[in-house]
Amino acid sequence: MKSPASLFRGLTLKVRPDYLLGPHTTFKIGGPAQYMVNVNDAQALCDLIGRLNGEGVPFRVLGGGSNILVDDAGISGAVISMGGRLKEIYIREGLLEVGAGLRLPALLRETADLGFSGLEHLAGIPGTAGGAVRMNAGGRERAIGDAVQSVTCVLNAGQLETIPRNACGFGYRTSAFADKIVLSASLKLDEEDRKVIVENMAKVLAAKKLSQPLGSLSAGCVFKNPPAAKSAGQLIQEAGLVGESVGGAFVSAKHANYIINREGAAFDDVLGLIEKVRSRVQDVFAVRLELEIEIWSDRESLRKS
Repeated sequence: MKSPASLFRGLTLKVRPDYLLGPHTTFKIGGPAQYMVNVNDAQALCDLIGRLNGEGVPFRVLGGGSNILVDDAGISGAVISMGGRLKEIYIREGLLEVGAGLRLPALLRETADLGFSGLEHLAGIPGTAGGAVRMNAGGRERAIGDAVQSVTCVLNAGQLETIPRNACGFGYRTSAFADKIVLSASLKLDEEDRKVIVENMAKVLAAKKLSQPLGSLSAGCVFKNPPAAKSAGQLIQEAGLVGESVGGAFVSAKHANYIINREGAAFDDVLGLIEKVRSRVQDVFAVRLELEIEIWSDRESLRKS
């Protein structure tokens, strides 16, 4: 791989080699990225993606760090963080245009201030708009994809493509953007009084606090709910796994689909507990739980976990 000086020459961005990722994840677990790259506008992001793909350099996008488990050994290639203009929000032709780098709590505050309702179900989720669109984040009854009208992505050669709603492929924790870089999303929201919106968000957040360990070091729900009647959390609980631990990682008593970093858990602790939970649920219910979180690792055996 080329040196940072030659790989990123001529690009308008900030590059930090051997940048520790753990502090930037909600698990607080993970080693260094070979390169941390901060990008502040669309053209710089397009130029970067075109360069990285042209040179065969692997890359990932770091949003809020709330849905990932990063290997303590670190990862090769570039980790991209979006800031500046890629965090902006504005109104165009009655739709809300949201930059992928905008944090969800900030998005909810700004939409409330603008008098737009329809995203209250995202209260308590600490990610970014781009990450939320990519995984179609949401609650029991609604997901962000319900409001999306189009998504603008950066393709492999660094060109932009705007994808209309009917081609977004939104489903349960999935979309057509798994292998694309989300730049921005256009949302159609309802007009509502700010006070009502804030009250609705408070109700959603209060309900989540009762049933989820929101203040803990975790990555949120570890597994997707299977298509069967019972949720992943119910299956894990009924399999007798609440409180189960490996090293410093344990299954939450408040919500069994959360794995908590309680005592300085390592990457392998969480990974070992994931496999223990999967194995027990498979044995008891004949259900193979599918991961909702992403594993960031260079280990070949983990790339299709």
